[in-house]
Amino acid sequence: GEFQKPETDCRIFNGGLVWLFSYEMNRFYEPRLAQTPAPATGDFWCAFYPSVRVFDHKEKKAWDINWRETAATQTGRAGKDLAELEPLAHLGHFSCDEGFESFARKARTVKRYIEEGDVYQVNLSRRLEAAFRGDGLSLYSRLARHSPSAMGAYVDGGDFALLSASPELFFSVRNGLIETAPIKGTAPRHADPAQDAAARAALLASAKDRAENLMIVDLMRNDLSKVCAPGSVTVPELFRVETLPNVHHLVSTVCGALRGGMRLPQLLAALWPGGSVTGAPKVRAMEIIAGLETTPRGYYCGSVAACGINGGITASLLIRTLVCANGVGVFRTGGGIVADSDPAAEYAETEHKARIITGLSGA
Repeated sequence: GEFQKPETDCRIFNGGLVWLFSYEMNRFYEPRLAQTPAPATGDFWCAFYPSVRVFDHKEKKAWDINWRETAATQTGRAGKDLAELEPLAHLGHFSCDEGFESFARKARTVKRYIEEGDVYQVNLSRRLEAAFRGDGLSLYSRLARHSPSAMGAYVDGGDFALLSASPELFFSVRNGLIETAPIKGTAPRHADPAQDAAARAALLASAKDRAENLMIVDLMRNDLSKVCAPGSVTVPELFRVETLPNVHHLVSTVCGALRGGMRLPQLLAALWPGGSVTGAPKVRAMEIIAGLETTPRGYYCGSVAACGINGGITASLLIRTLVCANGVGVFRTGGGIVADSDPAAEYAETEHKARIITGLSGA
């Protein structure tokens, strides 16, 4: 309740603009995608937050940041609203727009494109939906408990709710430095510790997953070079295993020093969308995606970006993300197809990734 001065540490979102961007914004940046249909969700959503409540989970502390006296009461009221949250939210059983045979046929089509030299990798996804009723935030609280993630987010857009358990950083900006952390390479977790350790080790040693990851690292190095000072783009971490509640991921980090005058519009023009959710080369991969996927992705593979008044930006990649609107919850699950991909294994990987969301059925 007590008014506090704004936090200037740009690692902390201290109030400002929060944006949602759809994957189909790619048509604004690439003429070859100009005919891509607009998503039903719209291309973007934005809100300004003059007050925020910050939680430090490591230190188990929380504090309010307010940019005007009246905002302090808003933060306090939000805490009261959370305490009185209606616990009822129901998500029905999911149905998919395509089964294994359809997905496998598309995966084989991608492999033919690869054999013909069009692309090296394409991220292919499929759509699932279920009936939804109740309070989105209540459902998100369950998602966050069972699948905590560094890039998780909940957005109340008025006529829609977005619930994200994304583990992936699209990019962050701090004090003139930009960082991206693409994920490519996934292995399921196991209840048995020995099996789990073996799966982790196998992922780290996998030539296929390393090659897939390296393709996207090279793509992101190229994208960052468009907005960074010459010679400043580096790869401080290559092939790090990140362990989540249900999967192991192979993650790399690419960094650079931004040139002067680089703001959010310039960053989006250079980087949009993230390479790990498209493929390589990016534009040709997006053309193939547009030809194979029967519905727009919407916010899936887009981003939620928190742009702080202190100049910091944190933008996630919206994977493992459910959008609830008009009594329906929709999400997509996908993975990268490369030359030696086995369609059955790739389909199984999409099923495993989907369990983060499908596990909420009946909630």
